[in-house]
Amino acid sequence: MAHEDTGNEQDLSRYRLRKAKENLQEAETLCSVGLLSGANNRIYYSIFNAILAIHALDGRTTNSHKRAIGEFNRLYIHGGIFQKEFSKEITKIEVIRHSSDYDSYYEADAEETKNNFLFAKRFLEAIESYCNQRRNPDCIELAP
Repeated sequence: MAHEDTGNEQDLSRYRLRKAKENLQEAETLCSVGLLSGANNRIYYSIFNAILAIHALDGRTTNSHKRAIGEFNRLYIHGGIFQKEFSKEITKIEVIRHSSDYDSYYEADAEETKNNFLFAKRFLEAIESYCNQRRNPDCIELAP
């Protein structure tokens, strides 16, 4: 079934965030039944879709993983908006996803996958908070 791309930057950003949340839910389900390679794949795509959500707010779109992550690092990590740790974790998870998907004898580690999941959850929360603030700058978030 064909679909039409309609909507503005905010709509696309919301869509990408929704996809990121779905990817993370899929990862959690896969982890729960011991399918760790698949979980690592979905964890990575949760992060990737969250990055695309930010780019959408700025009117940037790309399907290139390298370009999306590179621009995120340049604009949002080096720009001081997000922690440098985020860049290191994203790179690590990207390598794991690639290994999970393409290496002949890769065995995903349960503890590492759990840590990746926890990072992705924290990353998604940070991205969602940033996007919400960008969409509604008059809204002041209260500290927990």
